[in-house]
Amino acid sequence: MRDPTWATPILLEGVPNRFKVSDDLYRSAQPTPDGLLAIKKLGVRTVIDLRDFHNDRAAAKQADLLDDELSIQTWHITNVGGRHGDAAAGRSAGRAYRIHCHHGSDRTGVMVAMYRVLHQHWTTHQALPEMTGGGYGFHPLWQNIIDYLTHADAMALRARILRSR
Repeated sequence: MRDPTWATPILLEGVPNRFKVSDDLYRSAQPTPDGLLAIKKLGVRTVIDLRDFHNDRAAAKQADLLDDELSIQTWHITNVGGRHGDAAAGRSAGRAYRIHCHHGSDRTGVMVAMYRVLHQHWTTHQALPEMTGGGYGFHPLWQNIIDYLTHADAMALRARILRSR
């Protein structure tokens, strides 16, 4: 049984591993170009691609979406809180955004967990079970992601986000 506070699965053709986190945020795996068009119908205007060696620039432009790239290396998670501030500042005010990586599990998972902690004021003890057991495909091999989230200083990161606005 899924915790009702966790992201809600949604049906969206061309967008695998897709969930609504909040009215502001969706998460998924790599969408197809048609998937990007479907995402736009949800009110999303900004797509944040966490992949390191690829991008959505051309497909996002064709779908008339803003494309932000915040490359994150799964094996070396650093400054996710700061990147979250960059992501929040980069999206259109009052518009939803979507975060994805290749599978929509590990890099996307830590970004969503930080969103929960920084913007929704969850504790890391609330965010970790969703990240690792929410059905998104988290790979336990990435213990460094769990360590990063466990040791993140939420108060300092929130202050940095407020300063960057």
